[in-house]
Amino acid sequence: MRHLDERGSDDDNAAMTSERSAPPNGVATRVDVHEAGPAEIVAAGRLVLAGLAEHWGLVDTSLNHDLANLAATYPTGRTLVAVDHAGRVVGTGTVVPRDGHDVEVVRMSVAAELRGAGVGRRLLDALIDIATGWGAQRVVLETTAAWTATVAFYERCGFRVTHYVDGDFGRDAWFERRLGGPDIGAA
Repeated sequence: MRHLDERGSDDDNAAMTSERSAPPNGVATRVDVHEAGPAEIVAAGRLVLAGLAEHWGLVDTSLNHDLANLAATYPTGRTLVAVDHAGRVVGTGTVVPRDGHDVEVVRMSVAAELRGAGVGRRLLDALIDIATGWGAQRVVLETTAAWTATVAFYERCGFRVTHYVDGDFGRDAWFERRLGGPDIGAA
């Protein structure tokens, strides 16, 4: 299994990126953030499906075929996982190169009981570090606009809403975060 150093670079000898985070229930949880191995890819897909089921109440897995194998679906991307002390995948996110100097973060999810404990922030920071290492100038992502806690999370992480798209399942909010200098339009 490969691990990431502080810059998001592969280094089999790098120190694990782990720290203690305090979830809302006040119990400290140690998590390790690293590139997903084959068994963790399957667990990452299940975690995303569980999050979707929580938000939507029911999930049509035929609409989420990419979750069967994130690594195969996004072969040019990198999927990271956050793993707790018991070896359980409690967070995931994938960064994928897009056109030009843009990358997109997709399939970001954190186990419900650890939301607000810093796991999502650590994952997102590691994904942005990878994007920076690739020379990306902009990171984009989208989420359902009605998920106000998720929208607020991305805003706290330095992303800004660029536009909304109305679709079959409601309104999606699209975000961007510029890399390598001040964000255009930032206050």
